[in-house]
Amino acid sequence: MKRISLIKRISLITLTLAVGAFFAACGVPADKPVSNNGNAVNANTAKPMAAAPTKETLMTLEKSAYEAWKTKDTKFWDTFLTDDFVGYGMTGRLDRTAAIKQYSGADCVVKSYALSDEQMMQLGADAAVITYKTTYDAICGGQKIPSNTWAAGIYVRSGDKWKGAFHAETPVVDPNAPPANLCPQRRQMERGLSCRDSGRRS
Repeated sequence: MKRISLIKRISLITLTLAVGAFFAACGVPADKPVSNNGNAVNANTAKPMAAAPTKETLMTLEKSAYEAWKTKDTKFWDTFLTDDFVGYGMTGRLDRTAAIKQYSGADCVVKSYALSDEQMMQLGADAAVITYKTTYDAICGGQKIPSNTWAAGIYVRSGDKWKGAFHAETPVVDPNAPPANLCPQRRQMERGLSCRDSGRRS
């Protein structure tokens, strides 16, 4: 049990470091909009603002994203992701364009998914991070993807909406299982070639 707890902690630390790298590069949104003369925008002229985030609100957004991935809803991502979105997963770093292409799930068959163990932490007035565990039954690129992962998402306030600014996943490791071969094309790797990118949402 101690080993399982340690592996879970390491996975969550990995996601935390990825979140930290995101903020180091992009920063946290300012709490108040500022006009050109440096003064805070008058409350009477400010645009409608989204309500403070809750765990339920952000998980509803996350579930809508997984549903879009499952149903291959390509239009969903145009309004869901921020312009400077960053993602990390099995295929490395993704910018907004690459993420939309991958998250559209054109190369995936998703039979089912479930999200659990949700935790939320607010990062100032205009940002929040949500972490949770995913359970998949899906095939991408002809390969079965890891059944369980730890995931993290960052949402930022954009007017009257909360938008996805960051997403990352890392597989849940079974301490009793032999080392996994994450890239079956071993001969290709030995020749210096990379694995084929999957279409999973990570």
